[in-house]
Amino acid sequence: MPALRTPSSSASPAKRAAPGAHVSSQSARSSSSPGSPAPPQRGKPARPEPGRASPRLANVAEDEGEDGAWATVERLLLDRTLHLHAHSHLHFPSDVPSETPSSSAAPEQLRAMRLACREFMTPRLAALSNTLPGVSAPPPQVRVATLPSLGPEAWVIEVVMRAPNPTNARASAATAPASAAVLMLPTVLLARAARTSSTSPTAPALLPLLLAFTAQHLDTHLSPQGAARSCKGKRLEVLLEDLWKHAMGAGEGSIECAWDMGTKGLDNMSLQMGWADAAESCGGAGKAPIHPLLTAYLAEHSSLYPSPSALVRIGVAGVHVGVNASGVRIKVSSGKGDAKGRARRVLKWINEEAAAA
Repeated sequence: MPALRTPSSSASPAKRAAPGAHVSSQSARSSSSPGSPAPPQRGKPARPEPGRASPRLANVAEDEGEDGAWATVERLLLDRTLHLHAHSHLHFPSDVPSETPSSSAAPEQLRAMRLACREFMTPRLAALSNTLPGVSAPPPQVRVATLPSLGPEAWVIEVVMRAPNPTNARASAATAPASAAVLMLPTVLLARAARTSSTSPTAPALLPLLLAFTAQHLDTHLSPQGAARSCKGKRLEVLLEDLWKHAMGAGEGSIECAWDMGTKGLDNMSLQMGWADAAESCGGAGKAPIHPLLTAYLAEHSSLYPSPSALVRIGVAGVHVGVNASGVRIKVSSGKGDAKGRARRVLKWINEEAAAA
């Protein structure tokens, strides 16, 4: 059976543990969610280019040399930290003609959004680069595409910042392009910031600006806190059990859970159990629910039994989801097995649980 280690805290002392699992506690820290949007400013959106025929729905950025191949689940979601935002009803600008409902994305509306986003981002990024010595930022590339494989109302907008043009020899070091993206689903928005390893000096500003533009252009309210309220406790347990049941070739490493105990001096309690130990205890991976096993083990070795609403973090089969007061963070690793399938399960869970909230 797994073993347990409990750090000292004001909670009840833990019993002596055996090898196999690891339990720890930590105090919760509140922090603002990365990429939270600035307050939106209302403004008239850019109109679509006149005289252009509607492109096929899977590609709305053909005039920037794009064929839509960039908008894949693997590229957009895998091995990146995603931040979840609840959104209110979407309102595409009414002066863009469309035969689709106002909350859906027609090709001409997405094209108008791309142009408006470029007009919004370009002067702001240029102003930011002017404050950085020796850097002249080129205009950003903005591309938009629908994602039919994720549903008829799924679409993505991405801003790519190419390497700045150095204005002096001191700033001539090569810099890689940085990109931020917003993936819109019917009830929630997934935000993906530029990689922290990007050397582009304007990279940290891409996602906050993109979120501010999205809220303004679609006249919607974005709330990472609202997403957090929708995804913890029993709703997070639903995802844990689904991934445990359908590991899809990723069964290795350990399973991790953390619970918000709500006890003074012991805000979070976490437990790690080896995959093999968990599978043996359940009669095989996915053969029996995993969360009751973990909570029972925690209760046995720490005298603490978390309530069903206390689950705030899971890690299983290459998927990690953490929920705190400031938002929800999600990461799906490519790793072994069907990573694309796991990402789709996470997206399905997001849509269903957020809609039920």
